[in-house]
Amino acid sequence: MLEVEITQQRSIHTTKWEIILGMSLYQVIKILKQNDDQIKSVILVYNDKDPLSADYTLNLSNDSILLHFDSITQRLKLIELYDLKKVKLKYFGNCFNSPQIVPTIENINEIFGPTRPGDYNRESQSFLMHFPGLTFFFNQIGPQVETKPMHGLHSLQFPPGQSPVVSKIYIYYGNVPLEFSVPPLPVSCFNRSVFLDKLSNIVENQRTIGLTCRLMVEAHAPKPYDPDDHIDYLDATVHFDDTCQDVLSVIGSPNSVYYKTDDKIKIHNPSPTIPLSQRSQDKSDFYYNYINFGMDILFDGQSHTVKKFILHTNFPCHYLFDSYFPCNFELIVRNHVTGKEITVTPSTRWPAIQEIFDNRHSPAILHRSSSTNTTNPFGPTFCHLVNDDMIFEVMSNGYIASISFFNERD
Repeated sequence: MLEVEITQQRSIHTTKWEIILGMSLYQVIKILKQNDDQIKSVILVYNDKDPLSADYTLNLSNDSILLHFDSITQRLKLIELYDLKKVKLKYFGNCFNSPQIVPTIENINEIFGPTRPGDYNRESQSFLMHFPGLTFFFNQIGPQVETKPMHGLHSLQFPPGQSPVVSKIYIYYGNVPLEFSVPPLPVSCFNRSVFLDKLSNIVENQRTIGLTCRLMVEAHAPKPYDPDDHIDYLDATVHFDDTCQDVLSVIGSPNSVYYKTDDKIKIHNPSPTIPLSQRSQDKSDFYYNYINFGMDILFDGQSHTVKKFILHTNFPCHYLFDSYFPCNFELIVRNHVTGKEITVTPSTRWPAIQEIFDNRHSPAILHRSSSTNTTNPFGPTFCHLVNDDMIFEVMSNGYIASISFFNERD
């Protein structure tokens, strides 16, 4: 049985790991994978037809822990403990739930101290006890409970031996009961890394010439007027034809580097006949993978300069899900013929973009699989060319999987 300590407005943790409100879905999944010796079953639930219509949830079914993630930011906003018989719970070292300890309303009051008046619903026979960022749910109290016009816990009077038991626990950010807002990225998640806050495209002479990024870094010291404000923001721009050194100097080192070993698109090259001597001198293009940004930057193998940007939305219904943080982009896409334009974000669906443009060319179909003997359960995606310098990769539900910017000459 898993033994978990809870901290109101913050987290659940064991001696090996901690899951904190505000964490990215990517980070939480990574923690669960690293601790598969403790956590045996994890179920991801989402709406594949409309992935932004409801929260994503990770259900640790063996341990009765349900993690709720905001579908747009993909950050943790609520921790729910729903079957307390499957987990041991502690608060500041004091155990309040185990096979030997029943979490009655008296025990909760003794461990957690005085609270504000709770909410009793006679129709559903339930009672909610609220602390800052923490709510206990008592179900099936029974009709025999007496209510008195007093403040606090003792406004409810129970017959001897019939004290109600906690059935659910909610841990969330803030002081407003059951208001589940998304907190900032926790300082403990930075680990001296850089994260992306927002990204937009730089347009000049009707062409995208680069990207501007607002970056988040860990503050050297908490702000004296707000100790919880631990983030500093930096602005940076990256352009086509920037060198590797230029990119490293403005947005830092990538999480990984990937060298292209083959290029299946070369079969469409209008001049496929390349002398053998030239082929031997070719150098592989390579990617800088900025996982924290949800972005890849492709460099030319010969000149070592930027030739492509790829932005990832990280939707669960895509083959590359859990490979990146979601890229929070806000792009201006304009039809240079009609003058119509649209602001594209990860929430934008392809039909809204398509309305801006008159052309209805058939998209290229992209099939992905990890090997020749495996299948992609999500099916193919569709790649649409826009303005001769952007490719929108669109899933079957109409949402964007990725956006690629490239030089027209490439």
